[in-house]
Amino acid sequence: MINEPIDLDTAKKAGLEQARARLLAASGSDSRIVGEKILHEKTENGKVYMEVHFEVEEYITEEQPIVTQGE
Repeated sequence: MINEPIDLDTAKKAGLEQARARLLAASGSDSRIVGEKILHEKTENGKVYMEVHFEVEEYITEEQPIVTQGE
């Protein structure tokens, strides 16, 4: 394993891309990210920490027949 330092902007972009990919993979194929906001960001010991709020639309319902009893 080779560790190479990268600049701050590249690290932020890579982190956000990884977070988006993981979120979409967990939410399902019909989901989409409609908004994101960086809430907190810090750099400590050469690492970048970010807290990001994502707004995601996902398909959570499934059509089912309505069954009435007694008719």
